[in-house]
Amino acid sequence: METEAVDDGRDRRAVVDGYTLTVHADGHATVAVPIGKHVTVVPGPRPERDWQLVDVHDDAVFRAAFDQVAHEDWEQLAVLLERIEEHDGPLSELTGGTDDSGFEQWPDADDCPVISDLRWLLRRAGLVLHFQPDDWQIGDAATASREDCVRALSRMVRADHWSAGGFAQFFEESDSVGRTVLRRALELKTRVDSRSRNE
Repeated sequence: METEAVDDGRDRRAVVDGYTLTVHADGHATVAVPIGKHVTVVPGPRPERDWQLVDVHDDAVFRAAFDQVAHEDWEQLAVLLERIEEHDGPLSELTGGTDDSGFEQWPDADDCPVISDLRWLLRRAGLVLHFQPDDWQIGDAATASREDCVRALSRMVRADHWSAGGFAQFFEESDSVGRTVLRRALELKTRVDSRSRNE
């Protein structure tokens, strides 16, 4: 990584693999992106909720998680959904097999960047809560409530704990439950915003 001072000596610039980040003296930043590449921008971290066990039947907890998501996070979730739908090829591939001594290796998942970005953003946005996984199942994802969208996304992210590439599998097909839930969450957010503007 190359880091150098620019302009008046107070601005700083870092160049990594063709991406250039300039942090200006006033605290704002500019990102230059190589042609054909994407950037996901998210606000700084919120308090980590992952460790906190919540009651899966407590709608208020899941509603609050949905309602506190920043506007910028919703915008980035829409961008990531579009990237998933435009992605050509598998979203995750299993790696492993046997090592040089002939021992079978535990399988691991090699996720494509958009899946890694989505998992990270869902956590940062506060949409991954911890609850007993066997206590709840989603019904019709296309008509899910705000609360059930959070439950479903939480459970999908946590699928990686039980099977390699589990999270990515929810998004592989165009009519998959992951894509449907994400579309539904974005639709519900649009409705909430529209209702707020009309009040």
